[in-house]
This record gives sequence, structure tokens and C-alpha cells, in this order.
Amino acid sequence: ASFSVHGVDGFEAAMSAFFNVAMEAAHAVLAAIERRLQLPLHWFETALGPLSEHAQWHMKRYVPESAPRHAVTTDGKLVLLAVHSDPSLISLVFHDAPGRQPGAMGLECQVTKDGQATWEPVSSHGHEVVTVLCGSIMEKLTGRVLGAVRHRVAMPSEAALETQSGRRV
Repeated sequence: ASFSVHGVDGFEAAMSAFFNVAMEAAHAVLAAIERRLQLPLHWFETALGPLSEHAQWHMKRYVPESAPRHAVTTDGKLVLLAVHSDPSLISLVFHDAPGRQPGAMGLECQVTKDGQATWEPVSSHGHEVVTVLCGSIMEKLTGRVLGAVRHRVAMPSEAALETQSGRRV
């Protein structure tokens, strides 16, 4: 459900429009996964129910100055969102920034190569980009063919304190 915000004209209509765009993106991503896994078209909705009735979305604004000072990685990054994988089929990350920008405002994914886990920043963000992360439900449904993506938001301490306007949905 969407709601209005007192003093913000058009908020509810804008959020409803955004939800519809996000659902179009989710349907397209799941259709691509169905093709990749050689599943029938609309398999996810047939098996799990209508996406629009089960989708969740969250708007996040990170406030670096509120992060605990002890939440620092060994390489000196301030952790704004702890390591986790989402309890979902997929997560779509939209950043509120014009165009296509380098980096992803601290969003990093854990990558394992040759048995070594490292953190790699997402390559870009902005209105022209959506980051797709597989969640733990997708991992279970596919027998780990598609693994849940462990991710975090961590920025160099100085950059985190300078970034006040970063918004993600």
C-alpha cells in the first residue's frame, strides 16, 4: 500500500507510479531468469502468486554521521548497512541520482574467487541503472544455481561523512 505524506504534494501518486515501474522491472528480470533456467514463462507467479501482492519495497537514506563509530571494516570503511543477503527472490536497487554515475554509493557485493572472499563495489548507479541481487528464496528454489548475494553498504570513513544526500530505494 502507498500512503500520503503531510506537506508533500503528489507523494502518494509518485510512489504508486514508482511501484508500477519497479514491478515492470521485476517482471522482466524474473522472465529472464525463467528463460535462463528453462522454466515456463510466468513460472514464478504461477508457483508463488501475483508479484504485486507479495512485493515489498523500502526507501533508504543512509546517514553516515549516525553510524556507530565502531562499525569500521579492517580496511577503514564505515559500515552503513551490515553484511546480509535479502530474504527474497530478487531485490532491485534503484538509486536516486541523474543518469548513470560511477560506483554505487557504497553498495558492495561479496565475491569469492579461488576460495577467497573479497568485497567489490557495484560498478554504477543512477536513474539509468538498476542493480539486481538474488535473495535467499531464489537460492533455495534453484538449488543454489542462483546464489543469494551477500552485500553491504560501506564507504571510506571520510567519504561517508561528506556524503549527505545519498538516497536509494
